[in-house]
Amino acid sequence: MQIDKRQNQSGRNMPTIKADARPTKSFFVRMLTRDTSLDDCILDLVDNSIDGACETSGVRLSELTVDDSLSGFLIEIQITDKVFQISDNCGGIGLTDARDYAFTFGRKEDEPQSDYTVGVYGIGMKRAIFKLALPRMPRPGQVRHAGLPAMR
Repeated sequence: MQIDKRQNQSGRNMPTIKADARPTKSFFVRMLTRDTSLDDCILDLVDNSIDGACETSGVRLSELTVDDSLSGFLIEIQITDKVFQISDNCGGIGLTDARDYAFTFGRKEDEPQSDYTVGVYGIGMKRAIFKLALPRMPRPGQVRHAGLPAMR
């Protein structure tokens, strides 16, 4: 907290207090994920795979008909007591899209809406990553099972 003295309209010096109102990262993550279930996260990731299949095949989801085929695409979900994995052959995320779009929060104002996606805000994958992965990631100074220090 910082206190400055400034003159008010009557010319008197009055203290002005500046407080740091920035949220912590953990608060941000909790707020982002608190109202989403694990099921919703999995469905968001599957939705991303379907969007990739549509874009790869050139089929607009809004115009998908019974004559259109996405049969060459595969989404596999593996869940065990030690592993959660979704894999697909639906096209993936290019390096430029990952850098400029996929890992930013929200959709940029000048970003055109894709014809191949149901998503609107660009937030589903990020929520899923936070909800599914971050609580299980090692914290600084923790040791991984292989005995190597984590996150140096």
